Amino acid sequence: MFEPFTGRRPLPVLLMFLKVPDAKPSEGGVIDSIGFSVADVAAKVKTLEAAGAKVLSPSVVVDPWGTKIELVNDIPGRGFHHVTLRVVDPDATMRWFASAFGGTRTK
Repeated sequence: MFEPFTGRRPLPVLLMFLKVPDAKPSEGGVIDSIGFSVADVAAKVKTLEAAGAKVLSPSVVVDPWGTKIELVNDIPGRGFHHVTLRVVDPDATMRWFASAFGGTRTK
């Protein structure tokens, strides 16, 4: 079931992990990365690196299975923050999502 975002956090999001023998990482797929808001980005990057993540930049890591994770410090909301999609035509993709799920485009 899809419920439109009401502006309240945390978002009702479910992350699903499937065991797939031929699984490919985020790189090369349409989902480029997932993002989380944390209070201290630098400290979280160090924690993730100690747990086996590869650091790509001060706010981006790749987990041991190839998923790119972006970290931000968005004070109003902690936890799940965003999904970045890599697409050929962002405007057409945005129109499709708005048509399929409702909502309006904002900054």
